[in-house]
Amino acid sequence: AEIDDRFKEFTAVFPAENFDELISAMKRAEKRSSLLEALEKDAEILCGLLSLPDIEAVEAKVTPIADSADAVSEMKAEQQLLASAADVEDNNVQELYAAWKSAEKNLAAIGGDAEVARLEEQKRALQLEIVEKSETFLRLSAGVRMVQHAISQYRDTHRSSMMDQASKAFSLITRGGFSELKALADGDQEMLVGIKRNGSSLVASKMSRGTRFQLYLALRFAGHAEFTKHREPLPFFADDILEPFDNPRSKETFSLLNDLSNAGQVIYLTHHEHLCDLAKKVCGDCVNIIELPDPLTDAA
Repeated sequence: AEIDDRFKEFTAVFPAENFDELISAMKRAEKRSSLLEALEKDAEILCGLLSLPDIEAVEAKVTPIADSADAVSEMKAEQQLLASAADVEDNNVQELYAAWKSAEKNLAAIGGDAEVARLEEQKRALQLEIVEKSETFLRLSAGVRMVQHAISQYRDTHRSSMMDQASKAFSLITRGGFSELKALADGDQEMLVGIKRNGSSLVASKMSRGTRFQLYLALRFAGHAEFTKHREPLPFFADDILEPFDNPRSKETFSLLNDLSNAGQVIYLTHHEHLCDLAKKVCGDCVNIIELPDPLTDAA
């Protein structure tokens, strides 16, 4: 009965049906407490390194980013300088540590004469230098991390309108098969990923031939639209890009080409007559069909 009462006292704090569940719940609580302590300690260290009063001040210092492409270049350059300086300081710290250990070994090997006092003084000087170099290394390391975070945040919050337009075009051409396009980091580069209607994703290199054609076309649409925002529109040429498309997707593509023709001339080359009929059906009077002479027929 006493054990039962104690079990109820514990389960009032840690909900559990039996002793095994109670033990698991207590371990989770202990781990959570340990993680919170570690988080507070890391926050104190970071605040100390950056000479800021609290973690909110650290976040306020890290978050603002310049709203221009030049800011990213400057941050990358600063990151490289900080990383190089951090490597140098790391090597200095290691060399000083080795010198300190060597001095300790020499100190232990000699008797108690004036040499001991000299070595002890040298040891203290090396310790102070190690502390100074270590603090410099930690400050530089924190700077590198801050720049990396700033660059990552800039990429996430300043995605170009071209990517948004490409996503919309790709979703329309695939008739909702893909709802969105995303660019994900792959080391120092980025890769295009299509998000399907059910939420799953597919890397561009793994898409079928027809879908890759549709992705390429969506990017061309977005690039042309972005170009015409700031410059005189150029003609948009397409040479049988609908070859691997079925009729429904060809219809959506012609709809996009029709919208594109509002900003400039669109020229589509094809030897498929059924696409001419489909273009007339979708675009109406905007379509002007020009049949080019057959060189074999002319020669005959």
